[in-house]
Amino acid sequence: MDAFHNQVTRLLRQRPKRNSTYYLLRYFADSSGRVNSSIHTQWLGYTSRGPRREIRGPSLVDAPKVIEAFRKDRSTVLVVNSPIDLLLYLSIGGFGVVDSAIAETHLKNRCKPEVVRRLPSGVGFESENASTEETLVRPPSHPLRRKVLVRDVYQCRLCGRSSKHNGETEMQVHYIVPWKSDAVPGADNLVTLCGTCHPQVSPDSEEDAEEQLVAFVKTSLRFKREMHEYRRAMARLWENARRK
Repeated sequence: MDAFHNQVTRLLRQRPKRNSTYYLLRYFADSSGRVNSSIHTQWLGYTSRGPRREIRGPSLVDAPKVIEAFRKDRSTVLVVNSPIDLLLYLSIGGFGVVDSAIAETHLKNRCKPEVVRRLPSGVGFESENASTEETLVRPPSHPLRRKVLVRDVYQCRLCGRSSKHNGETEMQVHYIVPWKSDAVPGADNLVTLCGTCHPQVSPDSEEDAEEQLVAFVKTSLRFKREMHEYRRAMARLWENARRK
């Protein structure tokens, strides 16, 4: 236990190598125990066939500045300078500043360019390969539409009106990030709106209603849930590390 603790402390305290370049990675487990990972990326271009999708690949970061920013925020980031460091980091999870040569050698799939879709929260991207067949249906399938209505308790997420209290109120589902704008499909990119509010957030509408909807999504839907799952996952990872 003491040896393991010492190794973790070493990764927390060591500095990046002067002549190396680095990627910023994140490994964590969600509420179901499934391990997820992400890497800081940059725009590389667009697909040439079918619906235009964005292509992104790993982006180098200024390692000392990233470490300083994490410490100012009182957050944890591990520094990976060797394959042994990488093995230890992957057994713990969390954020890691990883030597790019080591990442490209041992994490080849994570370091490859990918076709992505924007997340509804507006923060980050998701690999197109992560989408299931159901989520790719356009318009939303009846089961997917019902899933969104039940999740939102048949209530308009802008004005608050509900078809349960007023049988004349028509409830519809709306793409938060438009389909044509490279959005992630599925329930997390759909929201319930009434027949009155829905036209106000169409592509040709004024921006105020659209901004109000996006602000709601960032604080109430996927973004909030992901942050909650991330905090729980990190607590589990560190608890497992202490037990080893």
